[in-house]
Amino acid sequence: MTAATFPANCGTCHSVTGTSPVSAAPLCTTCHVASPLTALNCTSCHASPPNGVAPAGAVYANIPGAHGTHIALNSTGTPISCNTCHNGLGTGTLNHYNRAKARVAPGDVAILATYNAQTVPFSFDNTALSCSNVSCHGGQATPNWQTGAIVVNDQCTNCHISGTTQFNSYNSGEHTFHVNSFGVTATTCKRCHNTTTLAVNHLTTLGTTAMEGPASATIGGGSTTVTSYVGGSCTPSVGSSGGCHSTRSW
Repeated sequence: MTAATFPANCGTCHSVTGTSPVSAAPLCTTCHVASPLTALNCTSCHASPPNGVAPAGAVYANIPGAHGTHIALNSTGTPISCNTCHNGLGTGTLNHYNRAKARVAPGDVAILATYNAQTVPFSFDNTALSCSNVSCHGGQATPNWQTGAIVVNDQCTNCHISGTTQFNSYNSGEHTFHVNSFGVTATTCKRCHNTTTLAVNHLTTLGTTAMEGPASATIGGGSTTVTSYVGGSCTPSVGSSGGCHSTRSW
């Protein structure tokens, strides 16, 4: 939309500001946070560059929510854009128009099939504002998009479950034994997995079904109870929180 095309395409009913020619027609600023004559992309409604930073307003359709967290995945190596979660719902599509016309939150969600969970395609709960069956969350329901959060180093089980039902499930070696012994908690995970070394590859290739780097590279050191892990052999540290057993093969 430009100043030249506005009169014929929209101006017969709407005004950018002031009073619309048709009294029942809302002003452009009802939906657009910036003039559609000067902001010619997503910034017009969402106050952010297309596929760039997250929305930064306070009301629909410009609520930040977890947008910033997900857009930040670009810097880790997982490409994220508006189209990743709003596939085929952008400017010019009928669904985009209908949702904007109704001015009813939340926005439509259609996640790329690349991010479907291993067994079931994704779904989005418009009431709970939660995604389910998304591979990067291990197929589990996510926290509320607007108010929820995941503390990555302390909530491992929010995205990882035991077994083979999800791409990021854990099932190798003695996982089952250790989980049965200590319980399924992040504390159990961090007995062996060092969150500092985990961060090197964590969240880097969420668009693939493969694990991000070898899990073995995250074992030992830091606050873990593992002195060394070499060639599949684990040597626990000594002391009250370690020394579970002698060197054993995983």
